[in-house]
Amino acid sequence: MLRPRLAAKGSLIVLLAATAVARAHADPGVPRGPGTAPFAISIGSPSDGSLAGGVPLREHAELRLRWPEGPRWALPGLVEMLERVSRRVDRRFPGSVMLVGDLSRQEGGDLAGHASHENGRDADVGFYYRDPAGAPVRTERLMPVLPSGRVSDKADLHFDDARNWALIEAILTDSRTTVERIFVAAAVKRRLLDFAARSKASGAVVARAKATLREPGSGPVHDDHFHVRVACPRSQREVCVADPSQARERSLALAKREK
Repeated sequence: MLRPRLAAKGSLIVLLAATAVARAHADPGVPRGPGTAPFAISIGSPSDGSLAGGVPLREHAELRLRWPEGPRWALPGLVEMLERVSRRVDRRFPGSVMLVGDLSRQEGGDLAGHASHENGRDADVGFYYRDPAGAPVRTERLMPVLPSGRVSDKADLHFDDARNWALIEAILTDSRTTVERIFVAAAVKRRLLDFAARSKASGAVVARAKATLREPGSGPVHDDHFHVRVACPRSQREVCVADPSQARERSLALAKREK
């Protein structure tokens, strides 16, 4: 059932969302039955949208939530991808625990402290840190790093190049969910690409990292976390706006169709 909040987005949006649900249920390729993920709808854009049928991200041995009772809802594809990549990093670097900040509210919409995170496609993922000897250090908050890699207010903590590159590599090579953008400070991007070059990482993955990692054009530079955004589900292209800059154009088009 579509949530009441969707009505505020306009009758045509609700109709298109309902159509997306109907198509998904009629699609033989959509898994069903016990244990399968629910069908969720990402409506509008990350900066002006809603979420219906989202699922919560839960903690496990390799993943902790910065706010366990906070905004931890998203599309199933994003939630499951975060679970997979945290385990992949731990397999390469045993003892690694990924810290995740905000996702979306259960029904999406405005989220305090953010200009996006409204339609279940965004997640803030903390950096991995190490001590001067190279040992992993667990933290309870997202901490900014300097271009040198040192945590700005803690001289004994450093950005862990190897584990953070392993995280980016796991995200970009995930076979089930497509990541559209990873927002992060330009200095952090340079550190990661320099490490990838030194470690002779896959050229294809490095090329994708160059294209996907980006410092936001406005607002915070994201020097304390990765802001991961997944692509709109293919079946929801009529209701899910991939690029926030397209939101106004889409709204005007919908308004004309409603007349």
